[in-house]
Amino acid sequence: MDRARTTNSPTYSDLCWTRVPVPRGRIAYHFVMSTVELRRKIKRQIDHLPPKRLASLADYVQFLNRPPLAQRLAAAEKAIASGKGINWRKVRSDV
Repeated sequence: MDRARTTNSPTYSDLCWTRVPVPRGRIAYHFVMSTVELRRKIKRQIDHLPPKRLASLADYVQFLNRPPLAQRLAAAEKAIASGKGINWRKVRSDV
């Protein structure tokens, strides 16, 4: 087994060159991984996590997958306009 696979570091085949513009018309090249390779790397790292950390990771992934704020606000405004929800003044009279 080669060293790259035992250390879970990316191999040359995992990487590709991407041309990145920089100031003054110069061009820089950076290594970037494709989406597929990033997903594979993440999955390999998840396989090495202890069970106690998986619940925390699941919560974080759920947080990352939630709809954008603008979409959630639009849904909330639509729900309020249709009469769903409770007026906050009826819930908290001391505010």
